[in-house]
Amino acid sequence: MIYFLLIVGALIFLLLVALGGRNKAVFAYNYMARPLMTANEIEFFNRLQSALPNHHVFPQVALSAILNPSLTGNNRLNMATRSTFSQKVADYVVCNHALEVIVVVELDDITHSLQKDAKRDSMLHEAGYRTIRWHSRAKPNPSEIIDAVIIDSNND
Repeated sequence: MIYFLLIVGALIFLLLVALGGRNKAVFAYNYMARPLMTANEIEFFNRLQSALPNHHVFPQVALSAILNPSLTGNNRLNMATRSTFSQKVADYVVCNHALEVIVVVELDDITHSLQKDAKRDSMLHEAGYRTIRWHSRAKPNPSEIIDAVIIDSNND
């Protein structure tokens, strides 16, 4: 009797494995809309655009859009390197008219971690990007934005 139950159990298991590979409808995925930015991020986006009318400001940019692994020919290492930034997003990327990145801007709040931010800034720096961080509760005025983005960019 125990052998019969083991055989039936194994057959059921094999049947479920076979059906799971073919029938994707077994799992139902659910989606809902999500705002691109919070009200605070929208206000700061408008502030950046107003202060930098001769630049393009892009919000919520995937780091994979501006970073690549630097090694060539080593797919495994490249995949490992890509995994360190593939799920990360920059709050804002400021570009010139040629769409070259001038600076990455981060608006920090209480959810930010100094250690994680330092690692992210290091990745961006290694790729040749400068990061400016402002705290959400101490946002700069337009002249401070211009000084940090334009004047500091000219000194690089």
